[in-house]
Amino acid sequence: MSEPQCVNRMTEPPIVGRWYMVPAIFYRRFSRQGPELWWPVLGPRHNDVEFFDFKWEHFHFDQRFLTVRHLNVIDRDPEYALKRSFYQPLQGNETGKRLPMPTLHRMQCRRVMPEYPWSGQLAIENINLHYEGRMAKRGKRGWICPHRQTALGTMVPDAAGVITCPLHGLRIDAKTGRCAGSAPSRRKRNRNDEQR
Repeated sequence: MSEPQCVNRMTEPPIVGRWYMVPAIFYRRFSRQGPELWWPVLGPRHNDVEFFDFKWEHFHFDQRFLTVRHLNVIDRDPEYALKRSFYQPLQGNETGKRLPMPTLHRMQCRRVMPEYPWSGQLAIENINLHYEGRMAKRGKRGWICPHRQTALGTMVPDAAGVITCPLHGLRIDAKTGRCAGSAPSRRKRNRNDEQR
């Protein structure tokens, strides 16, 4: 049996049901009594002081590799747990406990990347406004999000040809690499609101 492909080196989305080597952290999440699990993570360890006023260092989950057990630790309702995993990243705490760096762990792809629950959030609007028109860099693994330097090669563009970074909702044109700004429907509402 051959070694699974490393998701960090891919330029195509992982296929549901296949096994991959995924950056993961062995960590006890949410409570001291909770189980220690390998949590799949995406992107670098960082804080989000400038847009979210969130000073704790954290990683974002790679929702594609979260198991039923992961979701049960986050919340009893799996659908809500998946949504909550976007908003509540894997973080250290105020006592100064630092998260370890990820290591590659064999995990099965459970789902395509869920739709991002970002619309309507002021911080997400501000990120898209701040970067609108700027160019993303092109790396070996596709476009790189300019906000936290996350490789986006395994992300699927939407019907409009836009890739949404799963970390913080920054929208990037898949053909040109230009930051696309806020979703059109949301911007239209904002303009209407300003005219009232």
